[in-house]
Amino acid sequence: MNNKIGFTFGNGIHKLPPATLTWLEQVFHTSLTFLELENKQVSVLFCSSKQIQHLNQTFRNKDKVTDILSWSYANTDMPEINIPDNEELLWGELAICLHVCRTQARMYNLSLQTELTRLFIHGITHLRGFDHLTTEEEEVMFQEEKKLLRLFSLSHIYTTQKA
Repeated sequence: MNNKIGFTFGNGIHKLPPATLTWLEQVFHTSLTFLELENKQVSVLFCSSKQIQHLNQTFRNKDKVTDILSWSYANTDMPEINIPDNEELLWGELAICLHVCRTQARMYNLSLQTELTRLFIHGITHLRGFDHLTTEEEEVMFQEEKKLLRLFSLSHIYTTQKA
């Protein structure tokens, strides 16, 4: 597999410990291997509340802070572009608000790494095309997330919180 992930830290955001970034790389590679996905590249931005609110307003017309945003480029409708299956292209982008992540971790009595893992898997599930706009969609997405969380012995975290 030739999956790649890159991390960027927004203005004013302190870098996460190297062990946490290594863990998230492992989550990425293990999840994509499980999903039998190859040649995927994902860019992750760790940002402030102000930055994610701006992104949420700009791209979703929702003027509020959120925990994670995702942009998938896998399902673009561009018939004039013929890209070989083995070509490496950006599969998607994730923006994670570290302030909200830390707040949710404390609220649910989870470690920061566990909450980052949950958010990261939520983002991967969005990149795969799942959404939670309706109750039915939310249940399907929730089950998909639990499959991935099970790989890291974390499926239990949804018994104490709502996704």
